[in-house]
Amino acid sequence: MYTQFNRFSKFSHVKKTEYGGGRFDSKFEASYAQELDIRQKTHDIKSWETHVRLELAPYGNKVCDYLIDFVITHNDGSREFTECKGFWTRDAKLKFKLFEALFDKDFKKHPDDKITLVMQASFKPMRFTRRADWVSSISSPRPTSHSLN
Repeated sequence: MYTQFNRFSKFSHVKKTEYGGGRFDSKFEASYAQELDIRQKTHDIKSWETHVRLELAPYGNKVCDYLIDFVITHNDGSREFTECKGFWTRDAKLKFKLFEALFDKDFKKHPDDKITLVMQASFKPMRFTRRADWVSSISSPRPTSHSLN
């Protein structure tokens, strides 16, 4: 199901992981992608994309690109920009704050578009033992955390 790749990184304990033909920065991201596949198959969401490059350009001046982990398109057309984090680096924290500041002006196209931050410590992957569990999980939304301090 998962294939891991070793490569030099400042996070030597985190290994690149492959799931469903895509490469993810960690097993945590890959398990979130697996959950999104389940949600898409049960028609809870319309579609999802991974590693979407967003240009952060306040006042029209490009500062940097931000690679968000997932963009989820819901059935009503709204989008959810999801960032999965296990550990914050200084650069990641700064880029995320800049993305939050520019979100309403540059990225929000639907009134229900939102940003979701999923921290690895609070993430519990869905575990299904039978089909009825899939249906019940759709009706109860999952808790998310959104705090940077």
